[in-house]
Amino acid sequence: MLRLIYKMFKTRIWELVAEDMFGNIPKDVSEPSLEFLGNGKETLDRFFAINAYQLQRSAINNPKQSDIYTGMLIYIKSLMITIKRAPVAREKIVVKKSPEDSISMLDRVNSFINKAKSLNKKEE
Repeated sequence: MLRLIYKMFKTRIWELVAEDMFGNIPKDVSEPSLEFLGNGKETLDRFFAINAYQLQRSAINNPKQSDIYTGMLIYIKSLMITIKRAPVAREKIVVKKSPEDSISMLDRVNSFINKAKSLNKKEE
């Protein structure tokens, strides 16, 4: 019966495990750390995959302590789920609101285009 429930709601059960392990951390601590984890998502994913592989091999060779290895694998799995859901930091674009600044920016763009056109004409 439990296996059937696990097969039907596998992803939700793992989300609850991750939420239970990391849900009690205050937001002022968890949000910057999740942002850090999100930025290194690919590297950490590879790192945890290698560690999980090594733990599985160790569990096979040491059946007496397989419960310890299973606990470590559950912890790694919860970290991987947390990493996949971590937000990726994006650069913020600052837009200047004064029309004078936007005009000077347009003038710069126009002068750049005119210089490029004049250089292109000289080369022909």
